[in-house]
Amino acid sequence: MRRQRAVQLVALLAAGRRHRDGQAEVVAAAARALQLCHELLDDLEKAGAVNSHTGSEVLFALSLAYGNHGQPEKALQSYLRTKRVIESVLGDAASESVELNRVRMGIGREAFNLGRFNEAAEAQRAALDFVIPRHGATHPQVLNLRMELVESLLA
Repeated sequence: MRRQRAVQLVALLAAGRRHRDGQAEVVAAAARALQLCHELLDDLEKAGAVNSHTGSEVLFALSLAYGNHGQPEKALQSYLRTKRVIESVLGDAASESVELNRVRMGIGREAFNLGRFNEAAEAQRAALDFVIPRHGATHPQVLNLRMELVESLLA
């Protein structure tokens, strides 16, 4: 049940990011998602299960919620914690994980938002190095990541 709720939260938050335009319902959804993420995380911490696949999903959702709620420092810290959990759970396989790459992109985005451009560029390079061999140099995600990296390098 927890995993299903976490996945639903990620979907909700992703939709909120795409339609982020300051509307009251988007803000309310982000606040509710933040509350649900904290409840799920509390449950996992009580069970000693944060260091798990479900824990990484909940932390990722929490990172998105903080970002959508205009709290980039908390979002960045949550992404960094998510990264540590994924690396712990997956071990050597983490470097080939799509989940870890989503976290790298989040780290890059939030570090950029905080004016930490070197940290943003480092995360964006790692994300780009992951995506290019899988999608090719002209894939829209690759082009988007390249533009984000250029913005970080020029800032």
